[in-house]
Amino acid sequence: MKFKKIRGVRLSYEQQGLIFFALANYKTQPLAQRRRIDNLIREVCRGDPAYEGALRAWLLDGRPFEVVSAESFVNAATLGRLRKKLYESW
Repeated sequence: MKFKKIRGVRLSYEQQGLIFFALANYKTQPLAQRRRIDNLIREVCRGDPAYEGALRAWLLDGRPFEVVSAESFVNAATLGRLRKKLYESW
């Protein structure tokens, strides 16, 4: 996975990079950080299990956006908005 600044997210390149790599290294994060990420994903998705699963697969597992969207039967545009909301809520 390579990091690229996300247009439309009102955070600096450095801040976005920090979030990106924290999510990419989810499995090696301390328990408190993993819980924080889990709670943030749940909050952003408003408890919708389909979107929670899709967002986790995309951001934490590094699976391709298009594949996750199609396999999870979720709206791709909404998934992108949820990522933006997650980053800005960090």
